[in-house]
Amino acid sequence: MSMSDCDKCWDTPCTCGYNYERPRMSLQRLREVVEAASRVLAEREASGDPEPVLHPQQQFTAEYYGRAISIDPKLLEMSTRQYLNRR
Repeated sequence: MSMSDCDKCWDTPCTCGYNYERPRMSLQRLREVVEAASRVLAEREASGDPEPVLHPQQQFTAEYYGRAISIDPKLLEMSTRQYLNRR
């Protein structure tokens, strides 16, 4: 079991496009993904792009470790690739 969806960028979901290339995904499935992403984009644009909501596990981690150390909330929003390439 992998820790991410993409073997190349390690992001979940893939942000480099590798997982959407042939033959990993059928054209029908790719159309479904594009339609879903387009629908979400339109809804967020219409609503004024609200602040992202932390996943319950991220919220728990932030609260738990926040008592002992200071956690930068921006780290919780980073993808694996962004975290590994930060400077």
